[in-house]
Amino acid sequence: MATSSSTPNPAPRRKPPIAIITAGIAVAVVLVAIVVTQGGAGVRFENGQATLNVATVDECQQVVYYYAPGVDTQQATEALFEAARMLEGVGTVTAFENPPSIQVNFCQSAVAETEIRAALAQTGVLAPVGGALPTTPAAPAPVSPGAAAPATPSVAPTTP
Repeated sequence: MATSSSTPNPAPRRKPPIAIITAGIAVAVVLVAIVVTQGGAGVRFENGQATLNVATVDECQQVVYYYAPGVDTQQATEALFEAARMLEGVGTVTAFENPPSIQVNFCQSAVAETEIRAALAQTGVLAPVGGALPTTPAAPAPVSPGAAAPATPSVAPTTP
């Protein structure tokens, strides 16, 4: 019987756990994709309105605030939605494109209307209290900057 005088092999070198590393990278990529997608999505208006569900509360009151004249409706809505997220007692917030306004449904036992107004006013996009409601123009907006709209819709502008 032959005997071997060789020394036993040490334990084989352990390979890095490739499956765990690959899974970790995949999870990181998915999380980054979700953050990028949500960050760039912004507010989407459908049929002239956009709605944000802040929390489930007993919505027993609602208040409407109008946007200041000349503000960008998209940016104003994003700022107002962000401010509304920080308020306790607010349920559903709906923004409207025409006239540019925001309706806040809330529970008055959890938050007062004055608190809501103060928080939303910090965005700088609300019309002053007691200001005139925005009006819809009767004539279409001019096509080129500086051009005037016709006095009556039936009269076409003339070119010099």
